[in-house]
Amino acid sequence: MIGPVLGGMFVLSSTGVANTSNADLYKPYLIIGIIVTLIFLAFLVCNVPDLHNMEETKVAGPAKSVTTVKPLFKRWHFVLAVAAQFFYVAPRRGV
Repeated sequence: MIGPVLGGMFVLSSTGVANTSNADLYKPYLIIGIIVTLIFLAFLVCNVPDLHNMEETKVAGPAKSVTTVKPLFKRWHFVLAVAAQFFYVAPRRGV
């Protein structure tokens, strides 16, 4: 919600007329780059737990039992999510 206000500070001048020079347009990208770099360094330094799929974390019974993992397209929540995304962004006629 505050993005347009901050963007307006860089693009618009104090008189309300659009700024035609591009001298200050590098600043927002520099700030975003610095923030992304800081987040990257935070993840690099912090200990992030190793997350596993539910099928991988099941307790194995006998040593011969093997847990099989379903392919991605055989998981209904993934298939329905892809269908929902398709219908959400599918082009409409007459718009």
